[in-house]
Formats: sequence, structure tokens, C-alpha cells
Amino acid sequence: MDRRQRLAAAGSHAPAARITAPAISFPNWGTQRSSWRDADVEITGDIELASRYLDTVNVI
Repeated sequence: MDRRQRLAAAGSHAPAARITAPAISFPNWGTQRSSWRDADVEITGDIELASRYLDTVNVI
């Protein structure tokens, strides 16, 4: 089942995942100067989906 199917199958307004991290660490991993995996980032819910999302974050 791909991501779109999982989201459609869920049928709720609840988030698939929740990502929590200290704001002070965001400038480093949010700009890919360091990996979010090495930061104090906590994921609950669909860890695979959130990880794929965080891998694409690059604020410039």
C-alpha cells in the first residue's frame, strides 16, 4: 500500500505522524547543515513517512 492509499484508507483528520524537536536545533537540520537524525527529533506515528519527509526538508 503506497502513502496515498494509507492516507485515504485512514479516513480521519488525525495526522499520520507527529514530529517534535527543540526550536533551537531546527536551523541546523532544517537547512541540512546537520542531519535531523543526529538532532533531538522525536517522531510518533508513521515513522517511515515522517522520516522520508524530514529527509526532504531544506529551508533556504
